[in-house]
Amino acid sequence: MTDVNAGNSFPQQDKFLLQVNEDPLLPIPRLNEFANGGLEAIRFQMWKDRDYLPKVTAVSLEDIDLLDCSKWQGCIPIGTIEFVEKVMKKFYHVSQIKPVNIPLALQQKRFYKRRVAYAPGVEAVRMLYDDWGVDELFVKSYSRLKTDFTGVYKKSDSSEPYASEPMLLVSEVLPMRTDRCSEWRAFVHHGKVLDIKNYSGNPWVLPDRSLVEDMAKTAGDLLKACTVDVMVTDDGETALVEVHNFISCGSYGAELPLPMYKQAFLQEVHCL
Repeated sequence: MTDVNAGNSFPQQDKFLLQVNEDPLLPIPRLNEFANGGLEAIRFQMWKDRDYLPKVTAVSLEDIDLLDCSKWQGCIPIGTIEFVEKVMKKFYHVSQIKPVNIPLALQQKRFYKRRVAYAPGVEAVRMLYDDWGVDELFVKSYSRLKTDFTGVYKKSDSSEPYASEPMLLVSEVLPMRTDRCSEWRAFVHHGKVLDIKNYSGNPWVLPDRSLVEDMAKTAGDLLKACTVDVMVTDDGETALVEVHNFISCGSYGAELPLPMYKQAFLQEVHCL
């Protein structure tokens, strides 16, 4: 096994931990998708600045426990949510990545085009069906990034897998049932859109550029590096889905600068 603590470290040197996935069907381990994008960003930065010499190693989720804290203090992990959170706990004493959801500054009807509410438990969700006069709602956790129950639920559903969740984010379901719909992820750095990628629906149905740029500028006042997810509805409306800090996000082929990876993580652990 590779020694994950090998090599020298310097106080001001950037240190990156890239997640590698063990696959029994492959002769060698392979990098996680997000980590692979991070590696390309590191390579480009090293090509652009020949004096830039970061310490980089690939490590599996399981082998994080073997890392020497004295050598990897201040490291930046790039990988899945589970990978990043495990590093956060070990080196920064931060327990989890906090969802951004829809920040208060973006809670404007011109952005999200639907009713959104925070529901303190399952009874509050049930009341929203009647209060809003709807038969279906989108439900997700308010405080956790990754759960098994995120999705659309009908009023008639007997299953409520979110019943034990103390706080939920609930919204109306916008019409997304025809080939006139699409969903996009904008990659935002300091309030500017660097790239935008289609991740669902018709790639020829484009969102309103001006509105997306307004969302990005507003989000950029809160987060140095983030993603802004938007949808185009059946009615041709561009609506905000949610915002993510730029950590463990699907990049859908976008090539993004190294400072995005660094600043997003350091902001999450309150180092910026």
